[in-house]
Amino acid sequence: MIKIISGYATMFFGISMVLFGLTAQVIKNRKEKQCGNPLVLALLAMMVYISRATRAITIGDLFILIPDVIGVILSLVMIGQFIKYRKK
Repeated sequence: MIKIISGYATMFFGISMVLFGLTAQVIKNRKEKQCGNPLVLALLAMMVYISRATRAITIGDLFILIPDVIGVILSLVMIGQFIKYRKK
């Protein structure tokens, strides 16, 4: 029972962090037509989410996989914004 409760808590807080934190940054970047964070931060976040998602797949844990897949997608969006809005 505790395993299921902690799994749902992990998924809830993971999705909340990704949806509120990264989404807010994506929206801010779009409004300002620039990226406030360095590219290395977006790349690092993407690598963390990819490694966690890979681990979740190997152990069959959807509670971790779902937020991390969302994190990979939003990290890719932030990298795309960095490329689009970079100073020339």
